[in-house]
Amino acid sequence: MWNLVQQLMFTAAMVAAVGDPAFARAPNLLDCATFPMLIDRFDTMHINKAPRDDARLQAAAEGFLKSHDSTKALFLQSEADLIISSVKGLLSGKQDSCKALGVIGKMRRDAQASIETYVKNTAMEYGLKIDRSIEIQLDTDKRARPKTNAERDALRRKLVHFQLARYVRGGKTLMEAREKLVKRYELFSKRVTEWENADFLDDVVDAYAAVLDPHSTYFSVEQLEDFRINMRLSLEGIGAVLRQDDGFTIVQEIVKGGAADRQGKLKNKDRIIAVGQGRNGETTDVVDMALSDVVRLIRGEKGTEVK
Repeated sequence: MWNLVQQLMFTAAMVAAVGDPAFARAPNLLDCATFPMLIDRFDTMHINKAPRDDARLQAAAEGFLKSHDSTKALFLQSEADLIISSVKGLLSGKQDSCKALGVIGKMRRDAQASIETYVKNTAMEYGLKIDRSIEIQLDTDKRARPKTNAERDALRRKLVHFQLARYVRGGKTLMEAREKLVKRYELFSKRVTEWENADFLDDVVDAYAAVLDPHSTYFSVEQLEDFRINMRLSLEGIGAVLRQDDGFTIVQEIVKGGAADRQGKLKNKDRIIAVGQGRNGETTDVVDMALSDVVRLIRGEKGTEVK
C-alpha cells in the first residue's frame, strides 16, 4: 500500500510538460501588455462579428465575477461594481491594463483573506452549535448580493452553518466538521495567494470568449498543453482516478489494466503525499498542492518511471 512510509515505482510521468524535465508550470506569456492584442484577435477572427459594445463587456465582466464569487459571499455590491468596471476597462482598452489587473488581483486576495478569517472565527467559536433555523437561497442567481458588511456577515454565517450541517450529515462529528471547514478555507486561501496576474487574465479572456457564443472557450497555456497531450496520447498516467480532500491527493479508483492495476499495490483511498521522478529521483511533497499540479507531476512519457 502506498502510505507515509512506503513508495512504489510505476510506469508513468517523467515530465510536467512534453520535453521539459522541470516540475514548474508551463510559462504563461499572457500579461497586461499582450492581453489587448489577444482580445483584438478574438474580435477580428471569431465568426461572430458583433461589435465589442457595452452589453458584451458587461456580460463578460459579470461572467468573470461569477467565476470568482459564485456564492456572493466575497464582495459587497460596491466591490462587485468596481471589479466589473475594472474588467470592462481591461477588455475595452480604455483603462491601463496593468492598473486594472492590479485592482482585480488585490481585491480577490483581500476578499479571500477576509472570508477565511470569518470562517475561522465563526466555525471555531466556543460552544458553537449548528443553527437549524437558518434558511438559505441555494440558487445563487436568485441570491441577493450584500450591500453592507453586516449583510455580508449574515450571509457568511448562513454558509458556515449550512456547510457544517452538510459535513455532519455526511458522518462527521461537529468538531471534525469545524476543523474540516477551516482547513478547506485555509487551502483555498493558499491557492489564491499563489495565483499570478496571468491567471486572472486567463479568466477574463475565458469569460470574454464565453459571451461570443456557447461553443467558444479560451485555452490557457496549461489547458492547451493538456489538450495536445490528450490528442497525441504522448503522455500516460499511472491508471488511477484521483481526488482531493483536506489537502491530500487520494486514490478514488484504480483503472483496470493500467500501470497501478498491474503493479497491484496501490489501493483505493491511499493518500499520495510525495511524487518523485525516476527510481532515484528526489521526491516532491504534494500535500496541499493543487490536484492539477499533482497530476502533472505524475503524468509522463510512456516507459518512464514515477515514484
